[in-house]
Amino acid sequence: MWMQDGTKLTGYYGTWRNRELELRSPVSSKGGYTLIQDGGDQPGPEWKRDTFPNRFARTPVRYRFRVPEAEVSDVHEILTTGYVPLHDSTGHDIQVYVRVIAQDDQGRLAVETEPHEPRHHWDALIREYGFEEYDRSWVFGWVPRNALTDIKVERIERSS
Repeated sequence: MWMQDGTKLTGYYGTWRNRELELRSPVSSKGGYTLIQDGGDQPGPEWKRDTFPNRFARTPVRYRFRVPEAEVSDVHEILTTGYVPLHDSTGHDIQVYVRVIAQDDQGRLAVETEPHEPRHHWDALIREYGFEEYDRSWVFGWVPRNALTDIKVERIERSS
């Protein structure tokens, strides 16, 4: 996924036919990669459509297309992170570390915590922004763009 300003968000990417696209995985499987497109029009008749009615921060429709490994280059991972400044339940300032995974039409950012983030940080996000907890592993939700500080986009190289 990309932000409205073109910044890549957390995910896997590769170049296929001179276009940078998302990949389902940064590792080829059985000699190929699966290209991904969330929402929009079906890119072509060979693309398969999947429907996921309850996906957070992504459209319920995803298209996928498997291509030979040799056709994909510049495989890499992007990790987009930032901090949400908040107060814990005792009033102390905290900085909650989050991964940025999407942006909506209004500019809000979809973020999720790392599993190792302290529980009182989760509680602050739940209290302030109505985040939801996933399987006692992390919390996720939407924050206004201006609620995030120190956004960092890290590129992790993969072989292709």
